[in-house]
Amino acid sequence: MAMRASLPNEPSSVPAFAVLYDARGGGWELAKRHVGYWKRRFCDIESLGENHIAIAFYASRDPKWQMWEARRKEWILRELASAKTKGKAGA
Repeated sequence: MAMRASLPNEPSSVPAFAVLYDARGGGWELAKRHVGYWKRRFCDIESLGENHIAIAFYASRDPKWQMWEARRKEWILRELASAKTKGKAGA
């Protein structure tokens, strides 16, 4: 029986999505939580001045993570929508 070679759990070269955060108020905590959901190794964080940061979230090259990444992306987008409707800083 031949074993199927799996892809390494490494970030892809193209981001799955990116989010712009307002770092004032609760925005910094929201950004930190989202990086925690996705894990730092699969994120690229860029400062866009004193009050804003952009975070690019990268998917794994291994397709077995796709369902889990879809769920985490759903969590992030839901929290961003909730933060906007509550008038909180962050997105």
